[in-house]
Amino acid sequence: MNAKFIKPTYLISLNLVNCQIEVKCNDIHLFEYKSKSSAMGNGISISLPINHLLLKNEAFTIKAKVLPVHGKDILERSSLAKFEISMLDYVAPKKTIVKLFEIATPDQSTENSEIKPEIDLEGLPFYELIGGSVAKVLPFSLKGWQDSADLTKIDAQKLLLDSFNFYKKIQSLIDQKKVNDYIELTAEQDDLLQKAYYYGPSQIARERQQVEEIFNDSGLSVIPFSFKDVELEIMGKDNQLLRLKRRNGQPVLLLYDPFEKKTVKLDVKLHKTTLNTPLSVI
Repeated sequence: MNAKFIKPTYLISLNLVNCQIEVKCNDIHLFEYKSKSSAMGNGISISLPINHLLLKNEAFTIKAKVLPVHGKDILERSSLAKFEISMLDYVAPKKTIVKLFEIATPDQSTENSEIKPEIDLEGLPFYELIGGSVAKVLPFSLKGWQDSADLTKIDAQKLLLDSFNFYKKIQSLIDQKKVNDYIELTAEQDDLLQKAYYYGPSQIARERQQVEEIFNDSGLSVIPFSFKDVELEIMGKDNQLLRLKRRNGQPVLLLYDPFEKKTVKLDVKLHKTTLNTPLSVI
């Protein structure tokens, strides 16, 4: 049945209670939930597409690092995290969705509260969930970062400085509302997303409009960051991608509107096509 899908799309669906989480696909950052609200007992559920991190038909792995709630150092027995990988046809998503696999933190329920479960989360600093699939059926092979340079072969301090300056350039474009310059800078990333998710002209126009709305929102601005505030994360099985993140784990490009109390996170990953070419967004 999967082979008949016209526009196959892979999704990860997350359900969290009393925890925070970092999620990677093929060792590349996909999603993180780190918030003060995690300590309020509220659960969250979210579904995310992952085609743009797959690139071609080969096995993929999902890793989820389950973390304590904000302000705590250890997990609780009530901490719960579950992720489900599904496949659907973009043409008719509701009619075609198929669950591939599901992984969750160990069941913590027992008949007697004094009896510990077989694997006790309580007191652990984190718990890792790992799952993979070989059942991919994608009608494309995207270049992306497949032939990009191994970033571990570059002096780490120089790479950090170059990356910091690149992110500062993006911050400047946002602060100056130069949306067209930003779209030009991220054109390679946009092309990858358009191909991975089968965007037509109308969808491309909607995506561009969303970017323009962020730039034109007068209340939104990048929360300031300095060189000492950031750290470098090299990603991917062949070390071909990087991102900067704040030392508290939040993205560097974190926008905040103090009037509407809303936050926007821009996920920007960089690569080098060769060791001698400049960094670019992918």
